[in-house]
Amino acid sequence: MTRRKYIINWLIVVFDIWLITYSFPIYATSTANPDYSRLQQFSFNDTIARIDLRISEFEKNGNRAELAKALTEKADIYFNHYAYRNALNLYLHAYDRDPRNVYVQDQIADCYFKLHDPVSAAKWFSRIINEPDLHPESKFEYAESLSMTGNYSESLHWFKQYLKE
Repeated sequence: MTRRKYIINWLIVVFDIWLITYSFPIYATSTANPDYSRLQQFSFNDTIARIDLRISEFEKNGNRAELAKALTEKADIYFNHYAYRNALNLYLHAYDRDPRNVYVQDQIADCYFKLHDPVSAAKWFSRIINEPDLHPESKFEYAESLSMTGNYSESLHWFKQYLKE
């Protein structure tokens, strides 16, 4: 290996390490504050650490509803950072605490869809597809999942439903 290639490879490694360790900012608003339009900047790691503290507190207290909300909030942060596998695990834990939450089930299905698991995505979408407050994109993704699994007639039905909305 020439010296120039060695230096280029070394710079690539340093840059990759910087990308992994750099804490990218996210923006959050406080709904408890009347002036909730003011943005506060938190780093990703700080936000996750704060939510982890709340999760451990709710686990100790046995507050299942608040625990499910905190798990969902943490999962949403991972989901918005495209860490679908991490988000999926958290959504599944939140579903165990609150199985009636349609939003969590929709997010589970969406994670499976984005992780290219159409069989699991179709299973989760089928549980909630007739809910009135479901996003139209969920119907489209359900139709796509059915199409990928070979269920074309059902897929066509849900594509038509999506186009009606």
